[in-house]
Amino acid sequence: MPSVEFSLPLPQMLFLLGLGLAFLGLIGAKGTVREIAFDLSPTANRLAAVGFGVALVLVGSQYPRLFPPAAEAAAPPAAKAAATPAATAAVTPAAAPTVTLAAAPTSPPTPIETATPILTVVAASTKLWECSLPGNFHVRERPGNTYHVNGDPLHTGDKVKVSGWSKPTDNSSDLFWFRIAAADGRTGWMASAATIGDNTRLYLRCNFASEGPVYPFPQLIA
Repeated sequence: MPSVEFSLPLPQMLFLLGLGLAFLGLIGAKGTVREIAFDLSPTANRLAAVGFGVALVLVGSQYPRLFPPAAEAAAPPAAKAAATPAATAAVTPAAAPTVTLAAAPTSPPTPIETATPILTVVAASTKLWECSLPGNFHVRERPGNTYHVNGDPLHTGDKVKVSGWSKPTDNSSDLFWFRIAAADGRTGWMASAATIGDNTRLYLRCNFASEGPVYPFPQLIA
């Protein structure tokens, strides 16, 4: 009768052994295995069996991380040394160099694709981004000069928290607008600068570059 060989890798063997031991501990099994008697009915023995079984399950499931395979050894230096004489012999100082002109390509070369840089956007946080007003600024319901004003204007020196930005949705200016929260509890939109006199702009004084257009918080859909 042909014999059947059956084997398991060590991680799976530890995993199954741990499951079996934990199960026997849970049911409080007792008996004899190959003339070795065991009794897991006492509470202390059950807890020990369950704990050791769980430990074996964890070791078996995490075996590749706990015991990573050794890296393959690098090629011995002798291999490089053996190739060096052959390469040296191929170069004869007395021989005149031969110049070979490559044939013109029949089709344009395939452009090499370069990875597009990814712009990392920092999550918005009204605790981090703050601006101080250099003049009187209105708080509006949406980003744009034509939208309804939300209460009285804020004054010079007042501070607002910033959580996002947007282009003006009414095309009323070329400035960017910030989503803000005022100290009095109002929320809304505020232009990044105010135009006074002969088109002089007073930008908000912020702990980031208020002139933009790249900000450390996301663009919002207003």
